[in-house]
Amino acid sequence: MPPGMKKSPPAKTVLPVIFLIDVSDSMSIDSRIGSVNTAMQESIEALNDKMLSNTELEIHMNVLKFGCKGECQCRWMYDEMSPLNAFIWENLEAEDNTPLGKAYFELDSKLSRSGFLTSPSGSYAPVIILITDGRPNNRKEAEKGLKRLNTNSWFVNADRMAIGVGLGEDDDTLFLDDFVRGCPNGRVFLEVSNAASLISSIEGIVINSAMIGATRLRTGGDEQYQDGLDRIEEKGLEEPVPPSEEEEEGSGGIEEPQP
Repeated sequence: MPPGMKKSPPAKTVLPVIFLIDVSDSMSIDSRIGSVNTAMQESIEALNDKMLSNTELEIHMNVLKFGCKGECQCRWMYDEMSPLNAFIWENLEAEDNTPLGKAYFELDSKLSRSGFLTSPSGSYAPVIILITDGRPNNRKEAEKGLKRLNTNSWFVNADRMAIGVGLGEDDDTLFLDDFVRGCPNGRVFLEVSNAASLISSIEGIVINSAMIGATRLRTGGDEQYQDGLDRIEEKGLEEPVPPSEEEEEGSGGIEEPQP
């Protein structure tokens, strides 16, 4: 190396963190959407502080809000994943219904190297967090969307968490259990009703996933985690197949993938 030339620091591996946030009109009850806004703003600040000294990974983040008014019922906060230290939170407002199935299909379309997972230095399996206060308005569509996601290697290997805002054990939360099913670190958080409990849940989820991922990368990882990442690479992350006309019309289900 020529005298005076400084060696570039190694590129950090990216931990993608994606939030699916319900903005249906019921989120206006008991200031739920306000609690989400406060929790997200404070969590982003706290996570930035905690990640300053991390030399191995950086968090890239985006938010998909579902339940928007108009023809487009799902919207990303940004057009691409944003580094956490550059992420500016935009306050959400409660709007319409709960099209969780459309959110699942939209998420599937971005979980690929031609979508959001484009980091040249590589990515960990993502962290995906669902925040909602109630059942999807179209359960069949949600089931189809989740089936599609379960054919996506990035989703299958993701750390998945679901937060039920204002939901308790007596409520119908099976759709939250379905979202995390098959994920070794998957958890469903209930009785989350204010900003403080949301902040605690969000920070704990993201930091825990970041620290576990970094430790596994340094030590070679446990076999299950490493095998999952290997399978992601081997599959080449092909573009998702567009829904068939039958799926779009809502009749019939998605066939299970062939082995």
